[in-house]
Amino acid sequence: MKVNEKKTNLIFSKSTKQLSKKYSNILAGEWLLSSNIKKNYSYKVSKYHWEKKEKRVKDFKFIKKIYKKILKSLVLYLNKYHGTNYNNKYWEIIVYYFLRHYVFVIYDRWKIVEDIKKKNQLSRVKIFSYPKNFFIQKNSMNSNKTLHSKEWSDWIFSEIIREFNIPHSKIKVIKKNKIQFESSNSNLTPLKFKYYLGIKNKSDYFIKGLELPRLEKLKLHFLLKQIFFKHDELKLNNFKVTKKRFKLNVFKKTRNKFENFLEKKLQQMLPMSFLEGYKDIIKNLKYLNWPNDPKAIITSYDHAFNDPFKIYTANKTMNGSKLFIFQHGGVELYDYCLGSYERDVCDKYFSWGHKSKDKITYPMFVSTTVGKKIKKKNPRGILIPIGEFSTIPTKNTTFPRDFSTTKIYRDSLIIFLSKVNKKILKLSTVKSNTATTRDSDFFTSNHIRSKFPNLKVKDSRKMSARAFEDSVNFKLVVETVNSTGFLESLNLNIPVILFTPKVFFSVPKEYLKFYKLLENVGIIFFNATKAANFINKNYDNLDKWWNSKKLQNNRKIFCENMCRSRKNSSLFLAQSLKKLSN
Repeated sequence: MKVNEKKTNLIFSKSTKQLSKKYSNILAGEWLLSSNIKKNYSYKVSKYHWEKKEKRVKDFKFIKKIYKKILKSLVLYLNKYHGTNYNNKYWEIIVYYFLRHYVFVIYDRWKIVEDIKKKNQLSRVKIFSYPKNFFIQKNSMNSNKTLHSKEWSDWIFSEIIREFNIPHSKIKVIKKNKIQFESSNSNLTPLKFKYYLGIKNKSDYFIKGLELPRLEKLKLHFLLKQIFFKHDELKLNNFKVTKKRFKLNVFKKTRNKFENFLEKKLQQMLPMSFLEGYKDIIKNLKYLNWPNDPKAIITSYDHAFNDPFKIYTANKTMNGSKLFIFQHGGVELYDYCLGSYERDVCDKYFSWGHKSKDKITYPMFVSTTVGKKIKKKNPRGILIPIGEFSTIPTKNTTFPRDFSTTKIYRDSLIIFLSKVNKKILKLSTVKSNTATTRDSDFFTSNHIRSKFPNLKVKDSRKMSARAFEDSVNFKLVVETVNSTGFLESLNLNIPVILFTPKVFFSVPKEYLKFYKLLENVGIIFFNATKAANFINKNYDNLDKWWNSKKLQNNRKIFCENMCRSRKNSSLFLAQSLKKLSN
C-alpha cells in the first residue's frame, strides 16, 4: 500500500490500534518504537523536548512555580467543597505529594504535543475516551500509581490533543475497561474495639514511619520518656465518587491555557480521600492509638502516601504541633525534586548532614546506618546496584526518567561491564532495583543479561534491602547514580566508587566542592571506561587505595558535610527534638 507522506498520524500510545499504513506515523517518543513499527510502517520519531539537561533543569524550576499557582486554586476548591476556611499550609500537607507529580507529568506531555504541533501538519489522530470517574482512586497512593500508568498516559495525551484543537484531525474514540488497584478491607471495627480497651497515647513526640533501626527507636523513646507504641493504621474503603466534585465551579479561567487545563482535569483525578472520604477519615482518626496533642510529628515516609496521617498532621499543626521530616535518600539534595517540596510543608527538615541557607534544614546524621558495622567475609568481585528506570517519561528526577536518558544509562553500563576484567566480572553481581520503575519490560537488566549471559544479575527483591548489607561478600561496591546507596557506603567507610554519565550528575553549587574531593581520589568517575580501567588496575590492592591517608581525609570531610555519623545519635536526636519543638 502506498503511503501518503503529506498526511500524518500522531502516535502517543503503545496500542497498535493507533497505527496507520495509509499515513506517515509520527511517534511522540522513542519509547513507542517497536520492531513491528520498524518493519511494517512509515514513521518518524519526534525529538524529545527535554533531551538537554539545561532545558530540563530550567523547566523543573518553572514547574514549581506553576505548582504554587495550582495549589492556590486547589485550596479554594477544597475549602468550598468541605465548607472550611483552612490556609494553604494545611491543605498543602495533604495534597503536595500528589499535586507535584500531577503538574509535572502533565506539563511533560503538554510540551511533547506542543512541539509536535509546531513542527508538523497533523491530519489524523486517534484518541482514547474514558468516563469522568475512570481514573479516580480511593487514596493518593493509588492516584500516584495511576499517574504512571499507560492507560492514564493515553488519556491525558488524548485530552491535551482535544485542548489544542489540532486541525484536520479525525478523532476516533476507543473505549476501555476501568483501571483498578488492590485496596485494603476496612479495619474500623477492630480499631474501635482496641480503642476502648487499649492504653491512651499521651506522647509529646509522635514518631511514625521514621527510617531508624528498631533498637535506636526504642532508645529514642526512652530518652524522650514516652511509651513505645506500635501505631495503628486507619483503613477505610467505603468511599464513592459523587457528582458534587464535578459541579463546583471555583476554577477561574486565566490567560494561561496550560494552567486552565490542569485545573479542569483535577476533578477527574483527585483521590476520594481528599474529597468524598475526607470527613470520614477526620471522624475516625480518634480511634487510632495516636497522640491527641503532640508537640512534634516526626516521619521519613508517611507524609507522602498515608492519607489519614497527612490529614491528622494538617489538623494537629493548626493546633501548634510541629512537623519534622527526615531525609530518606540522596535524591533529597536537589532543589527542584522531592526535597524542595518537602521543605515547604515541614517546620524542620532533618538532613543526613548537609547544611542549607534556609532556616528549615537541620543537619543530623544518616539514619539508615546507625549502629551498623560491616565486616567483610572473604570478599570477592564487585557489587553493582543498578536502577531499572522507566522508558516512558515519568517523574521529576535527575535520574534516567525517559527512553533517551535510560538508554544513555544502559549503554554506559554495557560499556563499563565490557571493559571490566573477565575474571573480576565472573565473581561479580549486578543487583537490579526493580522498585524504581512500573514498566514491565526491564529495559536495562534484560539487555545486560543478553550481552553478558554468564554475569549474575539478581532481582533486588531477592537480596538485602540495602546495598551496604550485601557488600559483605564483595571487595567493592560500584554505584551508578548519585543516590542513597552511595552516601550510605561512604558513611560506613565501605570501599565504593560512583560512575555515572555527567548528564545525571546534578548537585547544588554549594556542595560541588565536597564531591570534587571524592573525584580527586578516584571515588567518582564520569566515564565508564575510566571507571573500569581503575578497577582493573587496583582490584588486587583495593584496601591500600581505600585506606590511603588522602582518600580517608577527603572521605571524612565529605561525610561530615553530606552524610555524617554522630556519637550517641539517639541522645543527639532526642535533645534536638526537645529543643526544636519548644
